[in-house]
Amino acid sequence: MTTWKTIKARIDPLNLKKGHYRPGNPWGFPTIYKQDIHVKKLVPFGNKTFQGTAHFFLDDFKFERVWNTPKRYIKTLKKYKNGVLSPDFSLYVDYPLALQIYNVYRNRWCGRYWQDQGIKVIPTVGWSTPESYNFCFEGIEHNSTVAVSSIGVMQSKEALKLFRKGFKEMTLRIDPENILFYGKIPTRLVNKSTKTVNIKKFEDFATQRIQKWGEEDPDDKSAVHNITPSRMKQGCNCGNANYNKAV
Repeated sequence: MTTWKTIKARIDPLNLKKGHYRPGNPWGFPTIYKQDIHVKKLVPFGNKTFQGTAHFFLDDFKFERVWNTPKRYIKTLKKYKNGVLSPDFSLYVDYPLALQIYNVYRNRWCGRYWQDQGIKVIPTVGWSTPESYNFCFEGIEHNSTVAVSSIGVMQSKEALKLFRKGFKEMTLRIDPENILFYGKIPTRLVNKSTKTVNIKKFEDFATQRIQKWGEEDPDDKSAVHNITPSRMKQGCNCGNANYNKAV
């Protein structure tokens, strides 16, 4: 018989009953441990082939479920042959800092929870304005391999400026061993202070699709030329596509 007491026991919207971790930082973020994963290919979460490492550079609504019902997706996430990235919950520059902090917490909590379930995880790191630097790099071990994305930042000079500045800050604070870079690498991103960082680039979905069309019919340029930036964003399914989001 289902009673209110049993229903109440199941209610855990903040996942504190599933995993309450001792923080190693002032913000209370769980720490995603450094793991060695040989990433050959990034595939979007939801890809049914499971051949690669799952990324979450998607609209947030496409993966909110991994936070809302985390136990339900453990079996699915374990199917990805080369682990997963932690979920890229949005850090828009016009979000209140409290919401940005919450989204960083969810990123780290999911990553740590998945590691506890035997899943290999690479932390996804993002930032917005310099005000976010106080918290957005926490919960990631020094010298870890990290993943970043430039989707959406190329269409705004201000967003691009914030991206470059945050990228430099990230390399100083985390000093990552490797960076998995999803999307186009902006010019002048690598300078004297970051040139020693090992960056491995992965094409975003829209670019992959354009390249595939070119290979299938190299004489037909109309399909490629007819993809406007807005249509490319829709094809990417990227939450980062809004120029208000620095990363």
